[in-house]
Amino acid sequence: MIHDIEPKHLYNEWKPNAVPKRSSAVVQFCGRNLLCRIDDNGLKLPSRAMFPDGDERFTYLFELDGREYYLLRDETPREPDGWTYRDINIFRTEQPKEIAFAAVSAWHLCCWYRDTRFCGRCGTPLEHDVNERMMHCPKCGTPNPKPRALNWIGYSRLRTVIPSTGWKRHEEVLRSYRRCFYCGQPLHEPTLEQNCPACGKAVLQGEQSVDRYDDYIARRRGWTFAAVVVLGIIPILGPLLASSLYKRTLVNPYSLYMTVFRESFLMVVLYLCRHLFRLLPFIGTIGMPILCVTEYHLYRRMFLWKTEKYDFGGKGKA
Repeated sequence: MIHDIEPKHLYNEWKPNAVPKRSSAVVQFCGRNLLCRIDDNGLKLPSRAMFPDGDERFTYLFELDGREYYLLRDETPREPDGWTYRDINIFRTEQPKEIAFAAVSAWHLCCWYRDTRFCGRCGTPLEHDVNERMMHCPKCGTPNPKPRALNWIGYSRLRTVIPSTGWKRHEEVLRSYRRCFYCGQPLHEPTLEQNCPACGKAVLQGEQSVDRYDDYIARRRGWTFAAVVVLGIIPILGPLLASSLYKRTLVNPYSLYMTVFRESFLMVVLYLCRHLFRLLPFIGTIGMPILCVTEYHLYRRMFLWKTEKYDFGGKGKA
């Protein structure tokens, strides 16, 4: 996976009043193209020293391997000698892997800054907060403008804005798709110990956020269990639909924050049983409801056990 860059580490905590050094890395996009250079040593990003002193639209992104990365929020094309713009698809194949991961993370932040420009309540241009990575409205103070509803597979429905009365519930919806509860940015790693690459918020904000999230998932149990039993009666297609349904509604909200094959041997067995029952319709008719209940309780217990070890006093790990 592109985020597997150990032993190197990316620290995305926001640094107030950060100023780029001449050796700091600069990420600049022009549309979907990244300013970079690829040679025998792999992918390289330009440094601050390569840009004129008049360029001031630098925004701090993160730190990787002791080097700070900044986004140049000006998409005017610049092509110094030996440097060119490449499509972002190169991230998947280029080496070194940590530079490719830094470019991917910077791309997500760049898109967030592009999309978060005007207040959804009053239309005023947003300003960057000094103390944390967030945009706020200087006129009405709205910190999280225009939250968008999500469809069944977790993508934003751009024309459907969540009303202010539904923001609390929407936070749990975002968490269930492993998105930042605050700004909606997708989270990269299957762990609770991470911060949002865009706004820097931790996944969990205190023990009450755990209780709210668990209660939100628990409200799905009744109709999900009933649907699994009904679908199990349908030959062949029923177990397929039933396993997909309860996986999305009851298992994924917990499993997305853990690596199944590292957490528990029983989880691996249940994972294999779920796919086996899809191919054995008569066994699946009986076994799928039992498997649904068992997997839900196992993943829920593992998730709650992990939250008991979570340090709410800190900011989580990057």
